[in-house]
Amino acid sequence: MAHSPSILCVGKDLDLLETRARLLERLGAEVKCATGVSDTLESVAREDFDLIVLCHSLKPSGAAAICDAVRAGNTPPLILQITKSCGFEEERAQIVCDAIVDAYPASLTDCARALLLKRSALAKSTRQDSALRDLNTFAAHQ
Repeated sequence: MAHSPSILCVGKDLDLLETRARLLERLGAEVKCATGVSDTLESVAREDFDLIVLCHSLKPSGAAAICDAVRAGNTPPLILQITKSCGFEEERAQIVCDAIVDAYPASLTDCARALLLKRSALAKSTRQDSALRDLNTFAAHQ
């Protein structure tokens, strides 16, 4: 039985985060919200997420700090950065994320769906690699 993907939406505007969470729940995901860097880092320490969605309302320094912290984990989630418009600000170019998308609802859900599929494929590949290593180790000891 496959688990529901988990998403953490991060930003400063709780109403906007809740609206985005409702959109992302339509993908069959469990969605939680965090309102800042420390809240996000606490959430990530307690729970594994498949995707983190960074709202345009975050300062670039806060978004970069979140990216750096979650990338240091054993199984880092994919990260999606939302921008205010179709083009992204030059200062956000320094943020290392897996995708950048404009704030339109359809763009957000389409990109999140694609990233969740990528995450699922990566997890499946990792499990298969682990099983193959276990089988090779077992065979080597026979």
